[in-house]
Amino acid sequence: MAQGGPRGLRGGGGEPGPGALGDLLSPVGRGEDEHLPRGAEAALHAPGETPARQAVDTAAAYLSDAGYDVQEVPDVPLHDEALEAYGRMIMTEFGVAWPAVRRVLGEGGDRYIGMSMARTAPVGLPEYLRLAGVRLTVRRAWAAFLAERPLLLGPVFTVPPVEPGLESRDEEGHRTVTEAMRLCTVTSFAGVPAVAVPVGVRDGLPQGVQIVGQAFREDRCLAAAAVVEQRVGPLAPVDPRP
Repeated sequence: MAQGGPRGLRGGGGEPGPGALGDLLSPVGRGEDEHLPRGAEAALHAPGETPARQAVDTAAAYLSDAGYDVQEVPDVPLHDEALEAYGRMIMTEFGVAWPAVRRVLGEGGDRYIGMSMARTAPVGLPEYLRLAGVRLTVRRAWAAFLAERPLLLGPVFTVPPVEPGLESRDEEGHRTVTEAMRLCTVTSFAGVPAVAVPVGVRDGLPQGVQIVGQAFREDRCLAAAAVVEQRVGPLAPVDPRP
């Protein structure tokens, strides 16, 4: 992973234990049945170019100010294995129904999936079943990872925002977009929730991060995202740009 790896968020101090949004904004915990872990680790993962790294560092600072202990970790679980298995499984599924799907997507709208299928060939049933086992391994690894660090902070996109339609323009554009959103791909394959939240504007372009949580713990992702959102404030332009 280029330029940095995962980092962890830990709320407040002491041993892990549930807390709430109020825990992030005050030093007082609110009991066992609330949304956020007080004193619990969370990881920061920041591969990519400088703007993406800066966006993640900004969000990490906001969360740290609110009581999270933010720690960087070397990598996320089974990153490469998840990307490979996802690509082969999803292209196999598209391949089975491609004529019908292509009609729905329409001319031009089918280019991204068509280019993806050209890069990753469908597999047969025995290999698909093996990949289903790989997915279970990935999900188990992520469950163990997030049991120690209940939240993961990382980029949504690891390069600066690109022009619309780049992903379907040509092979280079397709590769750029696909690789830039790889953390989204991995977490989707792992079956864990995530919230995207803006952290500001750089050179006239929006910058954002994502906060990933344990399976079925969307509440923790939303509560942490609310902390960042409160620090950033509204980003709606006063005078719309042409």
